[in-house]
Amino acid sequence: MESKCIDGNHDSVKNGLYIAERSNNRMMYYSIGNTTGTIAIGGNGAGLKDTQLYSPIGICFEEISNSILIVNADANNIVRWKVGASN
Repeated sequence: MESKCIDGNHDSVKNGLYIAERSNNRMMYYSIGNTTGTIAIGGNGAGLKDTQLYSPIGICFEEISNSILIVNADANNIVRWKVGASN
């Protein structure tokens, strides 16, 4: 089975949006219609540990693995986060 990446940040299952917050080193999740979000990934300061992001600038949803791929700019890497995994 071929892996494909769907551009964008919409979660069609939960009907919400994932937003990269570069200056806060985290990914937020917003349910459609809500003005407040929850921290989905990161939020533990800038860094290279499993629970940290370092200037996330973009995301892509990989349908085949139900994962979000995060461009982690200042760490010079791509982080894979399985949707639903703990932060």
